[in-house]
Amino acid sequence: MIMLDADLSPISRASGLTGLAELTMLNRAVGMLILLGHDIEQAHHVLRREATASGVEPHIYAARIVRR
Repeated sequence: MIMLDADLSPISRASGLTGLAELTMLNRAVGMLILLGHDIEQAHHVLRREATASGVEPHIYAARIVRR
C-alpha cells in the first residue's frame, strides 16, 4: 500500500513525464537539492511538494531549480 503525504496531490497515470529529457531534469534537480543538504528522500519530497504548491508538474519545477 502506498501512503501519500497529505500535502501532495496523488500521482496520476498522466504525469506529464514524456521522456529522457524530463527524467534528466528531475535527476539534476534532486542532485542540486542533495548538494544543499537534503538526503535523497527529502530531495524528492521537496521537489514534489514545491511543484504541487506551484501548480506545475515536478519536471517543470525541476527545470526552475536547475536554472537558478
